[in-house]
Amino acid sequence: PRLALDGGENGIELIERILDQAVERVSQRFGMLIELDPDHADAVRALAAARFPTASVIIEADLTGRDRFLAIEREESAV
Repeated sequence: PRLALDGGENGIELIERILDQAVERVSQRFGMLIELDPDHADAVRALAAARFPTASVIIEADLTGRDRFLAIEREESAV
């Protein structure tokens, strides 16, 4: 759908909404991949790291070497 390609005024509004919703829904142990525009990689990584401070948050490149995917992974805490 067109909505999936429209990031709003700053280009990352949809991803920001997804991350906000994920904070409330994911379990202690989870993984998530989100495709993104390479121009927004740093901003998206910062958003994800702020929302999931105990998770591994990295940007993965596509086959052409462009930053294309946000990967978030959090293991169960040792409690």
